Amino acid sequence: MKIIIPLLFFLFTIISCTAQDYSLNAKINNIDLERTYLAGFRDGKIVILDSITEPGENITFPLKNNYKPGVYRLILGQKNESGNYNPSPAYLDFIFNLENVKLETDLNNLIDNMKILDSKENEVFYTFLKTLIRYKEKFYLLGSLLDHYSHDDPFYTALSDEFINVQQNYSKTCADLIESYPKSVSASILQANLSPIIHPSIRGEDLQDYYKEHYFDLTSFADERLINSQVYSGKILEFLGFYGNPELISAEQESEYIKAVDIIMDKASVNATVYDFVLNYIIDGFEELKMEKVLVHIAENYIEGGCETDSKKLMEKRLEGYKKMAPGKKVADIIMLDDKGKQVRLFDLKNDYVLVLFWASWCPHCNQFLSQVKKWYSSRPIDLEIYAVSIDSSRFEWEENLLMNAYPWINTCTFTGWNDKAAKDYNIYATPTMFLLDRERKIIAKPLTFREFKREIDKLLK
Repeated sequence: MKIIIPLLFFLFTIISCTAQDYSLNAKINNIDLERTYLAGFRDGKIVILDSITEPGENITFPLKNNYKPGVYRLILGQKNESGNYNPSPAYLDFIFNLENVKLETDLNNLIDNMKILDSKENEVFYTFLKTLIRYKEKFYLLGSLLDHYSHDDPFYTALSDEFINVQQNYSKTCADLIESYPKSVSASILQANLSPIIHPSIRGEDLQDYYKEHYFDLTSFADERLINSQVYSGKILEFLGFYGNPELISAEQESEYIKAVDIIMDKASVNATVYDFVLNYIIDGFEELKMEKVLVHIAENYIEGGCETDSKKLMEKRLEGYKKMAPGKKVADIIMLDDKGKQVRLFDLKNDYVLVLFWASWCPHCNQFLSQVKKWYSSRPIDLEIYAVSIDSSRFEWEENLLMNAYPWINTCTFTGWNDKAAKDYNIYATPTMFLLDRERKIIAKPLTFREFKREIDKLLK
């Protein structure tokens, strides 16, 4: 026993020292705090990890040993002039990479007034953030001035030289910072924010096209630690913005986004974990936008590829429904009772075309859309019937809505909400969702708006 007890104590001491927590110590001058939160980034979203009530100017959070290296956020729940909680609090980001973080700043300008008292990672990070702010100010100001001068104006030459000089100085500063602390989280963030030098003559649509081709030239998707930040998600969103065009109809816009997705996934293929993160993030985004053509493209080209992570089966299941419900596919039959208690089968309808419409009485977009369709339906130019499936769970609300609006087509509901069998068969996750079917009950189109619905009908009339 005399030997065993000291040995156990020695082992316990080693484990305790190895598993120690670190801490964040932040002094925020000129602030009256209601509550302060510590947050992290998980799957591209902000997740609250801890909070303190009435902390005062000096804020301390333990940085636990199970926190992964990456970017974290201090959310300052400040009071407004009336003393009530401000729903849009200020925040500051910092890097945690297994070291203590000690900083001091002022609410009036969190970044410019930032002093890093302890943390090499954040010293580099905030030097970069201050550099980035100044760089963007000069870059966009000079770009705006270049647009207002002709190429033969003497001032244009001076502006052009300064435009290139500003970019080169920014790149040199970033390179020096990366070299000062290589292999750090901050160095990876800097590397991700490097941009190719833009020549002054590249402006307007040419600049947009240049970014489409060269945006990721200096960006690496190799560092898994940046999953715990907004770096990759921010780069993806900015890049997709170059492909957005409000003048395009949804099908054309989806085709443009598919081009962007192919470029993004090619860049992300250098690391399986990052690939998995990027894939999930893109799927979430295009699901929210209801861009099923993009989702089908992802399902057919990227799920069976390099994604060999634990979440592969989940992603396959999510995307299988989009492949099954793509244009040209035959839909599943629907057999339901209508509002008069009569059984109606989709495949028994004799009409040339059918619009299967999933909606809900509580959905404001649905009610607006159905009102437009009702006016069109009374004088519809083709042999088309509407088979409406409500995902309402309240019989009273559904029947009240039908009574008030008197929709003149087939109205059905099982009152099981999103668990409705037809909703599951048709991969429904949002309302309204529509499927325009031909005589064989194959999908012709999946219009998102009344305007798109009318456009698809016009095609059938030609």
